Formats: sequence, C-alpha cells, structure tokens
Amino acid sequence: MKFFRKARLDVIVPVLVSLVIFAASTVLFVNQKSSIDSQLSQETRLVGSDFAARLQTNLDARLKAGRLLGQRFIATDGVDMQAFRAEAALTHALFEDFQALSWVDAQGVIRIVTPEEGNAAAINLDLRTLPLPAQALALAEDTETMQVTPPIELAQGGRGFTAYVPINGALGRRGFLNIVFRSELLFANILAEREVYPYALSVMDNGAVIFQSSETAVRPDIAYNNVVDVGPRQWQVTVAPTAAVIQRSSTWLDEATMVFGLLASIVFGIISRFAIVRQRSVDEVEARLRDIADSIDDVVWVNSADFRETRYINPAFEKIFGHTMESIRKDPTIWTSSLAPEEAEKISTTIMMVLEKIASGDEEQIERFEYPIYKVAGPDGISRDIYARSVAMRDARGQIDRFVGVATDVTELLRTQEDLRKINERLVQSQKMESVGQLTGGLAHDFNNLLAVILGNIELIEKTDFSDESQTFLSAAKTATLRGADLTKSLLSFARQSSLQPAKININEMARETKNWSSRVIPENIEVEISLLAGLWQVEIDPTLTQNALLNLILNARDAMPGGGKLTIETSNVRIDDEYNTVRGEDAEPGRYVMLAVSDTGIGIPDQNQAHIFDPFFTTKPVGAGSGLGLSMIQGFVKQSGGIVRVYSEPNVGTTFKLYFKAISGEREAPALARPNARQSTQTGARICVVEDEEAVLKVIVNILAKTGYQITAAHSGDEAMQIFDEGATFDLLVTDIVMPGTLQGTQLARALRERHPDLPVVFMSGYANEATVHGNGLRPEDIRLMKPVSRADLVAAVEKAINAEK
Repeated sequence: MKFFRKARLDVIVPVLVSLVIFAASTVLFVNQKSSIDSQLSQETRLVGSDFAARLQTNLDARLKAGRLLGQRFIATDGVDMQAFRAEAALTHALFEDFQALSWVDAQGVIRIVTPEEGNAAAINLDLRTLPLPAQALALAEDTETMQVTPPIELAQGGRGFTAYVPINGALGRRGFLNIVFRSELLFANILAEREVYPYALSVMDNGAVIFQSSETAVRPDIAYNNVVDVGPRQWQVTVAPTAAVIQRSSTWLDEATMVFGLLASIVFGIISRFAIVRQRSVDEVEARLRDIADSIDDVVWVNSADFRETRYINPAFEKIFGHTMESIRKDPTIWTSSLAPEEAEKISTTIMMVLEKIASGDEEQIERFEYPIYKVAGPDGISRDIYARSVAMRDARGQIDRFVGVATDVTELLRTQEDLRKINERLVQSQKMESVGQLTGGLAHDFNNLLAVILGNIELIEKTDFSDESQTFLSAAKTATLRGADLTKSLLSFARQSSLQPAKININEMARETKNWSSRVIPENIEVEISLLAGLWQVEIDPTLTQNALLNLILNARDAMPGGGKLTIETSNVRIDDEYNTVRGEDAEPGRYVMLAVSDTGIGIPDQNQAHIFDPFFTTKPVGAGSGLGLSMIQGFVKQSGGIVRVYSEPNVGTTFKLYFKAISGEREAPALARPNARQSTQTGARICVVEDEEAVLKVIVNILAKTGYQITAAHSGDEAMQIFDEGATFDLLVTDIVMPGTLQGTQLARALRERHPDLPVVFMSGYANEATVHGNGLRPEDIRLMKPVSRADLVAAVEKAINAEK
C-alpha cells in the first residue's frame, strides 16, 4: 500500500508540475505572442516611416537640384548648350539615378539632352505630340508649377517617371527642365542608405507600380501605409513584414517554450533570456520612437515624476520655446521665461494640482492631464497658442516613474474657430435684423393706416369754420400726424418695405445739388469738398430717398466734427466680381455698381458701437437730438434697392460711409477697364514709378507689373519718389498710394511732378477712411483711382488704360 501510494505521488507530482509548467508556458506563449505582434507592428510603422521619410527626402533633393539647374539659366538670353551640359554633368554626378536631364524650349521641343549617349534620339522631339508629356507640359504652363508624370516604361529599358519644371524669366516663359528618373537606381540608392530592409516594400502611383521589392509580405494585417508627395502627385508607400522578420521575432519564443516545458531546471535562465530580449526590444522601440519625436513638429518632452528633472526634449521644443536641452538640464523651469507671468501661473497651478494628488496617495487616478491653453513668445518673435497634455508612465510596481508630454501649436485652429465665431455672430445679427425688420414693417404699415384716418379727419375738420384757437390746435395735431408719417416711412425703409419710385438718375448731379443747398446747415469751420468721377454710370433708384440718405449722412458727418474738419462727397464706378468679394470678405451680388461715399475727419465710431450702428433706435446722440433710425433707414432703403452699405471708421481719424447702387446700361455709361486676357500680349517696356509705404503691398505691385513686362522703379514714400525724379529719371506712368508718411502725400506728389511733366499719367490707390484729407489736391477727372486691395487684373488694366490714354 505504501509503495502504491509512493508510486502515485511520484506520478502525480511530476504530472502536476508538468501541467503547471505547461499551463504557465501556454499563458506565457499567448502573452508573448501578443507582445511580439504589438512590437512588430510598431517596428513596421517605424521602418515604414523611415523609408517614406528617406524617399521623400531623396525626391525633394533631386527635384530641388533640378529646379536649381533650371534657375541657373533664367537670366541669360539663350541657353548655352555647353554650359547646360557642364551644369547637368555636375547634377548627374550627384544623382546617378537621373536617366536624363533635358532642356525643353517654350514650344515643348527638346533642345538639349544629357547625357547624349543612349538619349540622343530625344533631341528635337516635340513632347506635345506625346500624350503624357503633353498633358504634363500643359499643366506646368498653366499652373506655373512643377508637374510629375505617372510611371512610364523608359526607352532604354526599365521603369521610371519624368518631371517638368517651368522656367520663367523676366520676359516670360523661357522653357522647361525635363528630368527623367530611373526608378530602380533611385530606390537602390535609398535602400543602400540602410544596411538592411528585410521588409516587403511597395510604392504605387494611383495603382501603377513605381517600385516593388522582391520580398513577399506575410503579415498584411500589420502593414504600414503612408503617402509621399512628388510635386503635385502622391505616391502610396506600403511596408509589410516578411517571413524573415516573422522568423526573427518568433524563433526564440518557440525555443524558449520548448525548453521551458521540458526542462523546468533551466526555467529561470529562459526567463532571464526573455527579459533581456524584451528589454532590448523595448530599447530599440524607444530609440525608434525618439527618432520619430525628433522629426515631428509637435513638442515632446519627458519629465520626472516630481517635475524637477527634464529627461528629454525634442528639437521642436527649442524652435517654439527657444531653449536647448543643456539649458533645461541646468534649470528645468527656464522655459517658462518664454511665457507671460499670468501664463506661467496657469502652468504652475496645474503642476501643483498633480503633485498634491501624488502626495495624498491618489496617484492611481492620474493617467493623463491637460494644461490650459497658453501663449508662448518664441525666439522668432511669433506668439503662439499652445495646447499641452501629459501622460503618466508607471514602473513595474505601478508607481508613476515619469510624465511624457506633447504640446501642439493650435494658433491656426483657434484663429479658425474665432473666424467661425464671427461668422456665426454675423449670421445671428442678420437673422435678428430680419426678424426686427419684419416686426417693424408690420407695425409701420398698421400705424400708417391709423395715421391716414387721423390725418384725413383733421383735414376735413380744417375745412369747417372754427375759431383761430381751434385752427391752431388742428395745425399742431396735423404736424404731429405728419411727423408720425415720417417716422413710419423711416420704419418702412429700415424694414425694406418702402414704396419705392425708382427713376434713372445721375448721382453726380444729385450730389452737386445736395451739396449746394445743404451748405446752409454746415458750419463754416467744416470744409466741404466733392470728388465726382467723370463718366459715372447711371443708376435707377428712388431720387427722394437717395437724397434723404445723402443728407442724413452729411448731417451725421457734421455732428461728428463739432470742432470743425473736412467733409468729402465722392463717387466712383466699381465692378464687383467673385474675386472682389473674396479679397474683401464681402457677399455682394457680382455686377457693376456706382459708389456714393461721404467721408469726415471727425471723432470716428468706437469699435464697440460699429456692430450696432444699423440697429433701429440705436443712437449715441443726446435725448431729443436723434431718433436712431437714420442709418437703419439708409441700410433698409439701399438693400431694398439692390445695393449694399459699407462703413469704415477709425477713432479720432474719421468715418466713411459707402453706398453701392447697381448700375444700369445707358447712353452715359462709361467704358469699364478691360481686363487683359492671360494669353493676350501686353505692351511692355514702359517705365513705371510705383510709390507705396507698405513694404508687403509694394512688393506685390512691383512683382505683378514686372512680370507683365514693365520696367519698375519702387519708392517707399512721396519724398523718396521726388528724389528719384530729381536725379533725372523719367517715367511713362506714376502709380502711387494716396496716404503715406512723409512730407508729400500721393496727390501732392502728383501735383508737384505735373508742374514739371504736365502730361504724366497717374494711377492713384486709396481705401482709407481718412482719404477725405487729400481729395482735390492733385486728382484730375481722367485719373484712375483704385481701392486697395487691388486685384491683379484691375491693376494691369488700370496701368494699360493710363499708358494708352497718354499715347
């Protein structure tokens, strides 16, 4: 019996031990398999990112080298064949995967090809006769950007692709640089940068194969996909592990499981080996993750659990905060010097809350936390809005070992949100005004009916024989009734429900008439000037309401200048199109408009009031000095007439109200500036002096006119332009801003130059609320005035019209 029991124990114990070891081995195997898959997925992503980044870098370097080669020949009158070959030879020496570098003239014919060996047949080949090259050349010419073809079969054998780089000189299109790439050499160079890429690599262009390695993918479920930009095209990059990678990752596990199951005596050795391999894998993953962190735009850092030590920051940290790793090691809080005191207080408060939770033993609740969005003044002087968050990383005991933080520049996101908020406010305001307008219109109509009854009865009573005292009472009642009628008319104008009586009128004549008879209500300390465009288009609007609107604006301008100033009435022709709306943020219906503007040099409208000036009954005048319906009536009348109202105001500078009415066709219609066709040749060689104090605007204007073919001399002020003329320079045209710093404003400069050159044509640019201060000091009826921002088409058309008028 004892022997039987002993035998059973000898059997049971080993079996139980074997079962326990087998169960432990099975659990270990399953867990490790999941871990290996996770690591393999991360490694595949890292390898894919590395390959895509190297492919992108190599492509960018080669395309940039091609652009530089083309730029080398912009300034010359012709492309010297020997010089091109010499420059191309240097480029071939740098990049052996260039199959050919060719110079293509503006008509699409290959004139030079390097090297000629194997490519000589391409000389004098008209690429526009070939479908893919013709399409690429057309796109390059239209967009003025580099175009890349889909993969093609090369005449020399093998596959490749071509790039066409448009080369533009001061006199227009010089030609194209044609770069022919050999795919196998390009990818051989990229793969040679790494010792081994034991992964299946595939690069596609919309389903067409650019490159495919010889290895076979065995785990497509963990493949990594990315996109590489090649000019305007995008290549799809796919990286997947091969059998060799799977074998490398899993062989040791099979061996370990076998040894662990059969030989319990060496289980700790297997576990030790497993731990070492695992740690090595973790280290490799961390190294790869660090490489990724070093290449991204987001800021990444690692802090100790007590925030007293910064263990790692990526290069983006220095770019945004302006501090290096060395300076952070010396003083972990030095980066807060880039923050305003109140912003630094936000960060400090958040960190203290986290530390208090850790000190109180609640660190299990800390997984991740976010910092309030704060502003950073970077070393480049740019203020950025930063959104930061941190994640707690724990050790084997479950205690927090470190915090990994990521900060993102959300400046553009917040700006977009603010734009959306403003758009929403405008929508709400529009809906509110629409609702108020409907209510006001209904009340005004009903009230008008009551007033009609009252007024009719009063007039009937006046016909009877009453005493003088009764007649006085009736007259007062009638006056009050008529005032009520005027009030309802204003309400109807605001609600856009007035009974309009449109007629064809010339706003210039109406403006002169209104200016003449309104002068008796304008004090002597206010100077009134008019700047009326000759050949103004006709409009069809209600003359009475238009004159009332103009008079209302004149009286408002008078009230805005209690200490005196200048009041200007101005007219002009304006053509509104989609480009005009986009540049100015408008939503007006495209078409031709006549603008009537009233400007003053008064106190201006405070920013907080500008959103409410068209609200009914809103007024800043004393009680009894205004009803608050004047501007709302003007807006309602103009909108009902199919026009728009715009106001531009600067506190303590002045205000300009602009009324836009749709123009009609008629005998007095003036010809509009002809917009030049992009394919139409422009008269070139004319000498133009451009005067503009804003550097950015000056560069744009000079660039547009220079590319059009004009000879441009730039000046930053009227004084500088006068000095250029004093030095003996002569010009065919002066293009000048009106309001500029210095002694000479734009109109004063024009008047001074015309004393020497009476026939000098001038194009004026304006758009400021205080342009009233310069009206009448040098403008002629034939002068062209443009409102900034000026589109290219309008600028070129104005310049051509001015030069042609002079000739």
